Amino acid sequence: METRDSLRTLARSRPFVALWSSMFVSTIGTGLLLVALSVAYYQRSGEALAAGLVFAAQFLPLIVLMPIATRLCDRLPTRTLMVRLDLVSVVASLGIGVAFGAAFLPVFLLLVARGFLEMTTKSARGVAIKTYLPDELVERGNTLLNSAYFLGSTAGGLVGGMVIGRVPVVVVAALASVGFAVSAACCRALPPAPAPGSGAGVASGVWRRSLGVLRRDTELTRAFSYLVATVVLFQGVNQIARVWLPLTWLGTPASGAAWLEAVSVSGIVAGMVLVMVGLPARWRLPTRLLFALTAGLMLVPFATHRTVPAFASYFVYTMVFEIVYLVAFGVVLARTDQGDLPAVMVLFYGVAFSGMTVTVIAVGALTDRYGLPAVLLAVATVALATVVGTERRARRAADRAAVVAPPDIPQGARPS
Repeated sequence: METRDSLRTLARSRPFVALWSSMFVSTIGTGLLLVALSVAYYQRSGEALAAGLVFAAQFLPLIVLMPIATRLCDRLPTRTLMVRLDLVSVVASLGIGVAFGAAFLPVFLLLVARGFLEMTTKSARGVAIKTYLPDELVERGNTLLNSAYFLGSTAGGLVGGMVIGRVPVVVVAALASVGFAVSAACCRALPPAPAPGSGAGVASGVWRRSLGVLRRDTELTRAFSYLVATVVLFQGVNQIARVWLPLTWLGTPASGAAWLEAVSVSGIVAGMVLVMVGLPARWRLPTRLLFALTAGLMLVPFATHRTVPAFASYFVYTMVFEIVYLVAFGVVLARTDQGDLPAVMVLFYGVAFSGMTVTVIAVGALTDRYGLPAVLLAVATVALATVVGTERRARRAADRAAVVAPPDIPQGARPS
């Protein structure tokens, strides 16, 4: 289907418009709440750790809660699940606002709950894309849906940074809860659909079930590996670089971080547009080469102390890593059966974002000691090792499949 026709079809699709709107407003609420809280705790304590724990609380416990998220995505109709998750997020957000004036522990626990709700909602949206859209629109619809996430995160983060200190945290939390409530209303507009999971799938553990799905399909395993590694390595590095690059390496004023954030989001949007429009065949590179290219581009901004070329090269870096992310995500959605999608989506979000949080903590600590350029050389080495390991496993799996199912030999022929 041509790009213009597919975009017109998506714009006229009531389920897709509802999903996009839900993603956009709920992500505004999430970004608003997290950025405001991190700034507020930093201002209160003067410690970066307190601000960092706001984000760590969202992701570190998720890998433990993946089986629960999978069961929810399996057993409940997708529309019902997303509406309920958003309504619980309203309560959790208001609870965070009320608890902020007391101790950090209840806020931390509520942030853990919010992280679980966020992961499960994202997984449910991945299921919903495949539920409500025809197969030929799944990849393009997923790409366009991601634009709602980044636009909402940017808008929420900017508003959160502007209002904190001017209004109490409880007011910020109330504003965030409005976003979750509107998201629930958007999800309510989706048409009814049955729960995607089968009884056999629900009985299996999320690890055994999702890894079993991956083992059956070499291309799915390869795409899933690059998808996870892109979030863990490149998006993890972005969390540190978007502050360290302008303020420490380039020596810009505080506004430099905001400008680099705008450059980063612009690169991500450009990557989305290129994936949606589609590059000419002669310009397309295999995912493994795009992934390796991203590892190299990650180092380029640190080849100069001049702001414009550093920002321009960072734009290219974020654009290419977004292309890798979306291409790999599209393959995962296209090659995963509907009944297995809840487990695979939950596994991705749990492993990828837990790993990203570990990367952020490790890169941040090492950067304080050695500087970010030296740390990025180590990250690039890990990225290249990931390519080698992923491709080697894929070749071994293909060789095993060829042994199990050898090609037919014509009658009368004899192998040489």
